[in-house]
Amino acid sequence: MQCHPHLLFSIMVRAQMLSELEEIILYKQYADQPERQQTMRKTWMKRCELQTFSLMASDQLVTDYKDVNLMLKYGNGFFKYEH
Repeated sequence: MQCHPHLLFSIMVRAQMLSELEEIILYKQYADQPERQQTMRKTWMKRCELQTFSLMASDQLVTDYKDVNLMLKYGNGFFKYEH
C-alpha cells in the first residue's frame, strides 16, 4: 500500500505542530527557570535557521513529489542534525 505524498506531508505537518505546541506549554511551565527558557529559545532559533535552509534546498532537490523515499531520507537527515 502506497500513501499519497500530500497526505504524508499533511500528517508530518500536524505532528510537528503538536510537538511545537508541547514545547510552548513546557516553555510556559519553566517561567521560574530562565536558563532553561533561554536554552529552548536558542534551540528554536537554530531550528528556524535549519527550516529556512531546508525550504531553499528542497526546492532544488525535490521538484516533483514522486520520490517519497528521497523526501523522507532528506527529512531524516535534518532530524539527525537537530539532535
